Amino acid sequence: MQPTSCINARIARLGSTIALAALLPGFAFAAWQQGATIRMTGEYESNPALTSNAAADIRRVLLEPGYSLTGHFDNDEYRAGLSLLAVRTTNQQVNPDRDNPAAFLEWLHQGENDEMGINIRYSEVSTREVNGAEATAQGTASSVRASRMTGVKWTKALSERTGFIADAAQESVFYRNGNFINYLSRSASALIHHDLNEQTAPYARLLYSDYMPDNTQDFSRLQSAAIGVNLATSEQLSGSAEVGRADAGNDQIITQGSLAVQYAMIQSAWNVSASRRISPSGLGGYAIVNQAAANWRYDLSERNSTGIDISWQRSQSASSITIASAEGTRKTGGIWIMNQLAQNWQLRTYLTHNILENSSTGTAYSNLTGITLTYTRPDF
Repeated sequence: MQPTSCINARIARLGSTIALAALLPGFAFAAWQQGATIRMTGEYESNPALTSNAAADIRRVLLEPGYSLTGHFDNDEYRAGLSLLAVRTTNQQVNPDRDNPAAFLEWLHQGENDEMGINIRYSEVSTREVNGAEATAQGTASSVRASRMTGVKWTKALSERTGFIADAAQESVFYRNGNFINYLSRSASALIHHDLNEQTAPYARLLYSDYMPDNTQDFSRLQSAAIGVNLATSEQLSGSAEVGRADAGNDQIITQGSLAVQYAMIQSAWNVSASRRISPSGLGGYAIVNQAAANWRYDLSERNSTGIDISWQRSQSASSITIASAEGTRKTGGIWIMNQLAQNWQLRTYLTHNILENSSTGTAYSNLTGITLTYTRPDF
């Protein structure tokens, strides 16, 4: 179990985040809509630590209540939310109990030709669930990534078909358990897009980011430029493509990009994507993350559906600061069945197979089976 003082400190941070909402203009006079969700899960996993030897299985129960609040006042929109993921397991050494809170606060102002937004977020999540380099690390099943982020975004319509987007963010990331490095990251980007027609919208993007790890004098800087296009060939088929170059320092010029295709039919839909990105990570600097994924969904009836998800990810450091044991490849494949039991109740059953390949520790395998019952009340 986690010390009570640590939990109280994290709850206090969440409370102060939501309390900032009272300082926003018009907050007290907005028309409010509330929503609530509670998710209950039971799981069995054969090797949660993804170790290549001495694998130990566990059973765990997860309870995740959430609450959201949305308000409108003139041209302003406010959103706030709180959630808590409570995990209880049968093996405290392999995968100890944990409580991971999350909170967010957003403000959006709609002008005549522009839009301004500010968001503040705090979250804690298992490193196995991070969509980045940490997911391929040889850490522990109890490794947690905590993040405090503040961001601002401005969108401006330059003409009927041309728009400009600028944003900036600061994120402070720290880890509990596992061989990771805490860091602070600041970034700013600018994007201009032009709709050639209803089907084609090209764009160009510039990005600047810096990375400051804790307790070291090392400093990394990233500058990148990219061009891309969003396509909507028909109501069923859409996609996007992007290619660019990034300067990660140390005379490293790295090509990055992405490709995604979505196709929807009457009873089924599939998505395929591939990307190569450079982003801040707990490896000790910027990381190159190569990813590919595909998923397919088929509606068995109006209330039941099934699907298959597969993904591949390869991570490596793009910095002189590095943790070699955190570089690796992860492959995941799974199947699921969704049942809409009632208007507010949903049941999901799933089976997932994970493979982690790491140059320092070898190859590890894990099977995960679970069942999740979700209750959602979107407005009360």
